[in-house]
Amino acid sequence: EARSRRPGRRTAGAPAQEECDPWSRRWRSRTRAATPRIRELIEYEVSRAQAHYVAAAPGVTMLAPASQACMRTAYHLYGGILDEVAAAGYDVFRRRAVVPSLRRVGVAARSLLTGPCNPVQVPGPLAASPRP
Repeated sequence: EARSRRPGRRTAGAPAQEECDPWSRRWRSRTRAATPRIRELIEYEVSRAQAHYVAAAPGVTMLAPASQACMRTAYHLYGGILDEVAAAGYDVFRRRAVVPSLRRVGVAARSLLTGPCNPVQVPGPLAASPRP
């Protein structure tokens, strides 16, 4: 028989929210480190995600024209997070990978100024990446 839980109430044995959130101070303070094996795994997963982005790029122009600027912005900003992870040497434990604010504003402006049905520009080395 299933019982409903009240919001904010912990189930016996369940970890507290901050214990599961990888960006909380408590979680990071444990002995987590970007070992060579971890970095290798993160690099592999980033490359897989980037291949999906390359495959998805043509789909943006297939959307309704009113949706394209929003999706183009999301495409570049979320893809930019992958770039930031790579720039940090695939160390996701030291600090959170974020796209800098000025870059976000630039991406949004370019996306709004780009007319509908223009192909999404795939960043440099990703353009040659194989599709998943």
